[in-house]
Amino acid sequence: MKNLYKFDFHTHSILSEDGGISEKYYEDVLNTGILDFIAITDHNKIDFAIKMNKKLGDKIIVGEEISTKEGHVIGLFLKKIIKPYLDIAKTVKLIKNQEGLVYIPHPFDIFRNGIGEKNLDLVKKDIDIIESFNSKVIVPNFNTKANNYAQKNEILQAVGSDAHSKSVLGRAFTGVSEKITKINLLYLLKNASFSKKYSLLNYLDPKINKLKKIIK
Repeated sequence: MKNLYKFDFHTHSILSEDGGISEKYYEDVLNTGILDFIAITDHNKIDFAIKMNKKLGDKIIVGEEISTKEGHVIGLFLKKIIKPYLDIAKTVKLIKNQEGLVYIPHPFDIFRNGIGEKNLDLVKKDIDIIESFNSKVIVPNFNTKANNYAQKNEILQAVGSDAHSKSVLGRAFTGVSEKITKINLLYLLKNASFSKKYSLLNYLDPKINKLKKIIK
């Protein structure tokens, strides 16, 4: 039986205003084998991801969920932060300029700043990966549309939990046959497997985390 390396492309640490995953939680999930690789993709921040990458090495991918004028875009394997609220074409260019990968999260989710089909078409040639399943989506058809768009345009797909708490980490993940690097990831995704589970808790977590931070 071939090895399966489980990778969650989309998670939020305590650094995100609505995130709740601590340093210890990330370590626990990796040490227990629930996941093998995790991208930390905080909103418009990369400090925590860089810290965890230095501590845990290649198991942590430095990412950023960037707020553009048109919606959310994730940069993976980043070296420096990308400023928010630029237009989407400029944001994608800045990701590419630092040799990062362009990952589009929940593109058809109209409730959570999905960029939509018009903007997908605008930057299509520069998209590396489309998130064809996001466990936090509350309208399944949004994921179906993302999957269909990726297939129609022959763009690689991946799965992200969009976890904002430890309990959601590992509920949805992408499985690949080898340990990932920036160099081999896109190749491995051509034959990836996907574990897809929705989570109502995941939808509520950001609101709970925000409230906790206000109370503190």
